[in-house]
Amino acid sequence: MYLWFDAEAKKEWRRVLPIMEDRLHVSPDNRSMLIAYCMAWSQYVHAARELRAEKSLFFETSTGYKSVAPALTVMVKAEDRFTKLAEKLGFAPQTRETIEPVAQPTQRSASEELEARRQAAANEPIPFTKDA
Repeated sequence: MYLWFDAEAKKEWRRVLPIMEDRLHVSPDNRSMLIAYCMAWSQYVHAARELRAEKSLFFETSTGYKSVAPALTVMVKAEDRFTKLAEKLGFAPQTRETIEPVAQPTQRSASEELEARRQAAANEPIPFTKDA
C-alpha cells in the first residue's frame, strides 16, 4: 500500500485492485493510472463531504461577490480525472468490452506435469560428441 494514500484512497485501492488483477495484467503503466484513479476518487469524496458540511455551492467574498465554493471546484476536477482514468482502466461499462482479459494460467496435476516434462525431454536432440 502506498504511504501517501489516505483512508479513502486505500479503501478504493482495496476495492478495485482485485478487479484489475482479475481482468488485466497489472503493469507499471496501468498501476500508475490506478494510483492516480484512487487518489482522484479520494479527493472527490473529501470535497463532496466538505460541500455537504458547508450546505452551499456558493460563498460570498469579502467584497460581496458570490463565488463557487472551492470544494465544488475540487470535486468537479477530481470527478473528471477519476472518470477518465476509470475509462482507461476498463471500469466504465462502455469500455469494459474493449479490455482484453488476461488468460489465467491453468494448474496441471502432478502426473500431467511429469508427462509434459517427459515429452519435452523426449523431443530434445541428443548432443553429438566425437568422444562417444
